Amino acid sequence: MNTRWLGASAAIVAVVVATGSGQQDPGYAKQVSVGAVTLELAPEWQDSVLVVLVRAEAESGELGVINLKEQVRLVVDRRVYSPDAASTLKGRRGVAWVLFRLPRKPQQFAISIWKVPDTDLRILRWSAVPLTP
Repeated sequence: MNTRWLGASAAIVAVVVATGSGQQDPGYAKQVSVGAVTLELAPEWQDSVLVVLVRAEAESGELGVINLKEQVRLVVDRRVYSPDAASTLKGRRGVAWVLFRLPRKPQQFAISIWKVPDTDLRILRWSAVPLTP
């Protein structure tokens, strides 16, 4: 990853975190996956980047065992994408982000998260919601 892309990633993340994900693209709904580790994923489209804000809470144990860069994958049109960048989760409650640089805004996609402490695989799916005038 080049320094220019890393700087742009930091700027995008700063905007997302500052807004608390309240300004998320209205085409994507926030989703929650409940378990020993509860995950809330809120995708947002920012220019050519899909930013996924991840809020996590562990019933017990440490969130640091989840490596988002290694354990998260995005599937769009049968193509699998690894994150271009990701922050880390720490403690029992945490917020992190995962960035995927894409050629265009996806209308439908799935996010897979491998080896969350209580399950081998979680899959969350999105379809863009048509905006009404």
